[in-house]
Amino acid sequence: MNRKHIAIIFILTLPFLFWNLMRPDIVGADSYFFLNLACNSGGSGLNYLFSFLPCDIIAIKLMLFGVAFLTALSFGYLGRLFDKENGWMLGFMFWLNPWFIEFLSRFENDVFAFPFFTLSIYFLFSAVKTGKQNHFILSIALAIFAGCLWKAIWLWLIVPALFLGWLGLVAICAVVFVNWNFIFSQAFGLNTVAENKSFGFIGLNGLSLFGVFGLTREPLAFMSLVVFTAMAMIKMQLWIMAAPFYVLGLLLLIKKYSNYPAFKSSLISVAVVFALFGGLILLGEFPQQEYHDAIEYALSISEDNKIQNDWDIGHIVKWHGGITDSHSSPYEQQEFGSGIIVTTKELSCNIVQDFRHVHVYRC
Repeated sequence: MNRKHIAIIFILTLPFLFWNLMRPDIVGADSYFFLNLACNSGGSGLNYLFSFLPCDIIAIKLMLFGVAFLTALSFGYLGRLFDKENGWMLGFMFWLNPWFIEFLSRFENDVFAFPFFTLSIYFLFSAVKTGKQNHFILSIALAIFAGCLWKAIWLWLIVPALFLGWLGLVAICAVVFVNWNFIFSQAFGLNTVAENKSFGFIGLNGLSLFGVFGLTREPLAFMSLVVFTAMAMIKMQLWIMAAPFYVLGLLLLIKKYSNYPAFKSSLISVAVVFALFGGLILLGEFPQQEYHDAIEYALSISEDNKIQNDWDIGHIVKWHGGITDSHSSPYEQQEFGSGIIVTTKELSCNIVQDFRHVHVYRC
């Protein structure tokens, strides 16, 4: 890509930062687990690295913008492997999938791992198309490193392992063994909340779903799409690993129908609109302001800062300085006892204050 292409990708990534700055907080419940690490230190393994990050929401959003821009660049270079003329435009076409906007706005370990995952995809396809063995090694190395940040990415190693014959079969078995709990126990909801709503989240992939029709002549990309789509049907979180192949398919559709310039210009125009205004969805993402208001109020009437809450807002409670036993594992709602409670549920206790659909009770 030349400087002009990189500049255009940068400009079309700026709205991502703008829409994030329109919120005073950070998107996602789990983001507050890592925000607490940044503000209070702690964590184990590589999560400990978050304790070295700034405890400042603006600074964090600037970092997320950097991650988004690096992801956009890796998509641009990936696209160039398949289409020398238009491939760089994948660096902003990927915003056609709203899932990327929501995902990259979270302050989580998997978000920081994602650019390394997309770079791993780039180097694998580069190795296949150019025969450069060092790119194949780079692809595996990047996937291993990214997997240290987010274990799910080790599942991607299944794809490059297919090129290693019997050694590849052993590698695949090793990957499955290491991720056994993630794939089976968590995927089928034995140790987690009922997160298996993947079919309902297909719509979040938007127009990019049509990309499947562009991969018919790219067997490796098509196989990767099928594998991770199948996994995503079990574990919603894995949709983001299938998403790059859908948007790649859209680029290949432009190449396939190059004799129809109206199709190309229309799809690119829609992609630019999504890049500019797709971030609007962030304004409606969890948590909304009423959660913060309800938690702050509950803490103000609690004598010891101890409150009970819906388990999914436990890390937000801790970020506000509250003390709660309802957060993280076990991933299920605990029974409420006596005391101050913040919940969206209807309880047979004295309601102290309503914040839209979030209630503060004294039981």
